[in-house]
Amino acid sequence: PHSEPQGNPAPASFQKVEKDVHPCSYKYSRETRVFFEYPPQIETCHDLMHMFPWAFPNLPTKKQSNKVSPGSIEHWWVLEHSAYLSSSRGAASTSKHPGVVSGAEGEADLSKDRSGIRCESTVALKYSSVSDAINGKNPSSGEWSLRIYSTNDGLGDWDSSVVDAINNMYHQMLVQIGDPD
Repeated sequence: PHSEPQGNPAPASFQKVEKDVHPCSYKYSRETRVFFEYPPQIETCHDLMHMFPWAFPNLPTKKQSNKVSPGSIEHWWVLEHSAYLSSSRGAASTSKHPGVVSGAEGEADLSKDRSGIRCESTVALKYSSVSDAINGKNPSSGEWSLRIYSTNDGLGDWDSSVVDAINNMYHQMLVQIGDPD
């Protein structure tokens, strides 16, 4: 099925499939994120149908006016750095400035060479309010993640030597830093 939200104008979005590796386990996940410049007015099933028409193909008309409410609202501060790695060329970088996730953060493109494996390092801190996130006060949780993609931003073949190097770095970090247990 389609994963892109609809509407006028369509909000920024992306979808990913990833393998999450943790010291004692791993899992695969598929995720879609939608970013808005302002909080959308979503009050009924019809509002969701307008944004994601492919997701509700058989919803009866009488249920389209049913009320909906968010399961949770979260506020995250995110710092991300990306590089394109190749076993033969080294790295070329792209950075995103740190800030509260809004989907509109500026991206400074430092390289046009995107032929290697994309690697992202991200620090994400969760806050109870936008104000706390903006002021860097009282994060309730956080994580550091390292993601790698195949060539062509995840659409091409893997460079096994780069994958091996990233896996080795991860295991060396566990030896040096330790795991959460």
